Amino acid sequence: MSGVHKYPTISFRISPREREEIEAKILASGLSKKDYFVRSCIYNRVCVVGKKELVYQLVEELKIMQTNIREVTEQFEQTEIDLTPEGLEDMRNDCLDMLKAILWVLDGAKYLWQGNTNGEEKAPTAATVRAVITGKPLLSISQYQYSRGFFQWQRFFRNGGHMEETKTELQLIKLSEIQSQEVSWLWFPFIPYGKLTIVQGDPGDGKTTFILNIAAKLSKGESLDGGMNFTEPLNVIYQSAEDGLADTVKPRLEQAKADCEKISVIDEKIKSLSMIDERLEEAVIKTGAKLLILDPIQAYLGGGMDMNRANEARDMTKKLAALAEKHQCAIVLVGYMNKAAGNKAAYRGMGSIDFFAVARSVLLVGRVEGEENTRAVVQIKNNLAAFGHPKAFALSEDGFQWLGDYEITADEVLGGIAPKANKMEQAKRLLRELAETNNAMQSNEIFNLADEQGISKRTLENAKKELGVRAKRINNTWYWELDKIRQ
Repeated sequence: MSGVHKYPTISFRISPREREEIEAKILASGLSKKDYFVRSCIYNRVCVVGKKELVYQLVEELKIMQTNIREVTEQFEQTEIDLTPEGLEDMRNDCLDMLKAILWVLDGAKYLWQGNTNGEEKAPTAATVRAVITGKPLLSISQYQYSRGFFQWQRFFRNGGHMEETKTELQLIKLSEIQSQEVSWLWFPFIPYGKLTIVQGDPGDGKTTFILNIAAKLSKGESLDGGMNFTEPLNVIYQSAEDGLADTVKPRLEQAKADCEKISVIDEKIKSLSMIDERLEEAVIKTGAKLLILDPIQAYLGGGMDMNRANEARDMTKKLAALAEKHQCAIVLVGYMNKAAGNKAAYRGMGSIDFFAVARSVLLVGRVEGEENTRAVVQIKNNLAAFGHPKAFALSEDGFQWLGDYEITADEVLGGIAPKANKMEQAKRLLRELAETNNAMQSNEIFNLADEQGISKRTLENAKKELGVRAKRINNTWYWELDKIRQ
């Protein structure tokens, strides 16, 4: 419709002084006015680092500032002052606004240096930056010997916005010096220790319920599936940014009969958590947790981080992967799928493909078409072992029920296509049909009949177990007794 905008317009009144301060911050951020306001409202801060156009612009502003201050200083020295008190106040405000905006941007970038234990520089303090801009350190030079950051920022402004590149010393590692290790598994071959695993799916498809039931089993030292083998309960850290702890998370864990003493949550009341937050490692060390869950990925990016930018996504996930490897803790990231129907599963995850690339295992959780309460778990990436057999679980008023092996493909889950046949049910049907005319049959004959119908040996064995079929050896030949099959 002509004259009608798709999105609403937001407007408000501000004072002239407020406008000057805001415009200085917008200039320092390098963003458009719209992007600046949107990001500052959503994230409560704006951090833009690395745009050379922005750096050049800030340097030019500082040069203008320096020229104006020099002219005023010369006027005071010659006692020939042309500026009115109002003009002097305006210039003072302009300088302060720009300096505060620059300090604000640098403060937002401090995460690049802080918490680094590899001997790299820490971010300069506000006092240090003020000293850099004026060229007059607030402390004696000897007191700044410990901080290379001061001198780097001073060279940055003196060189017109060009930071000198620090040469990194070459270090080589011979593979002969590396001791080979086998991958250990929390759940073979789906969730490895010391690596990142992603569990992704559409909202409401049961991702959180699935992972909470795994956590509940671990807290009691019990197995959900055959690939889990534990001798004692394990500690778990579960972070949820969407569900309330008291009314959702704990009731779900209690329904799953979890030992809540073994499951911890990092308190985010004072400060929100992010993937690169040092509290993650502190919590893993303090609790000895063997499983850390962040649900969902999108909530733990940190303010100003863009998960669609490959470099930012890879940097975050690499740090998280290093944490997992260091403490041999399995880290599971729960994420949503995007709406790009028809794409490969790898490209349906939210954000950059780098999340998918860094993870060693990726599990897809989705609805089974035609089975209202059934959810499938299909592995769509595995860099460490052969792909695991698809699994399934049921959600009903009675709660969570693990179904185990299930015959379905990722394409069928993503496309909302009903499985060609539920192979487990097909295998049961085959055994029941054989039982109508046979009291017992050779196992090899049954395997051959199943193979003709596309039923795997493993699925047939599971169906045999569920129906209570027993095997009996006669003259070195195995027979399956079908006369007492459970209906």
